[in-house]
Amino acid sequence: MFWQRLLTAAIGMPAALVLAWLGGWYLAAAVALLTVVSLRELYRMAFARRPEGSLAHSLFLRSAPGPGYAIGMLVPAACLALPESRFPGPYFGVLGTLLGLTLIVALVRFGLGRARTEVVVEGATVFLGTLYLPVLFGYAIHLRQLASYVELWGVEAAPPPGACWLTLVLAACWAEDIAAYVVGKRLGRRKLCPSLSPAKTVEGAIGGLAGSVLVTAALGAWFGLPVIHGLALGALMGVAGQLEDLSESALKRRAGVKDAGAILPGHGGVLDRFDSLLFNGPLAFYYLRLVFGG
Repeated sequence: MFWQRLLTAAIGMPAALVLAWLGGWYLAAAVALLTVVSLRELYRMAFARRPEGSLAHSLFLRSAPGPGYAIGMLVPAACLALPESRFPGPYFGVLGTLLGLTLIVALVRFGLGRARTEVVVEGATVFLGTLYLPVLFGYAIHLRQLASYVELWGVEAAPPPGACWLTLVLAACWAEDIAAYVVGKRLGRRKLCPSLSPAKTVEGAIGGLAGSVLVTAALGAWFGLPVIHGLALGALMGVAGQLEDLSESALKRRAGVKDAGAILPGHGGVLDRFDSLLFNGPLAFYYLRLVFGG
């Protein structure tokens, strides 16, 4: 398992950095592929315990993938074609989330019977996932488009600034994941949230947070981000990434599966590997815009 993880990382990390450097349609195509595979994993988890031919399958699983995959491919193209200020994705994401949560709360509050409520909750999961996965993954493209000033050891950067900031976020996510895994394996004693993820420990969470903070502060300083902001952004991403990881663990636990998929040897599915990017991409984008203006 460890060597599988190491081999996958050795291939995947350089590929991600090359895409961050190239940007443009190369990055948009990669984000589209990432989104479509993630949506497939989400749909499969949402109905993992529903028998074939059930009402849930008929209403959602058979009808959602086509439009969902289309949205997953169109949103990255829209992110590339439109500046973030004109891109409506965040507003649709917020509106869809509020509508979905309102529907779920109403069903639980007034009760429509357990089976029917579960069907609607599963449908809401599909609906929300179809919105938030493409929109949040799209922030990798928005990050790549940032034009903030970047310095490398006090010298104006040759690479596009956006490539540096996307690299910063990717490195923070990787550092958090690696540190949490290593510290958790070696020192983990106290369970962090056993009802959601029995394997995660408090020590691993602290290690992941420290990894995110240190890498963001060090790499951010190289790119000209003041150290105090690097520490703050690293801490925010360390917390946000673990919250997203726990939320995915809740979905996997409900579905009764260990991993979201099996496409990445040693890591599981795309959602298992890139889930922290969902929260950290938008968080870093707006934090950097706040720091540098624009």
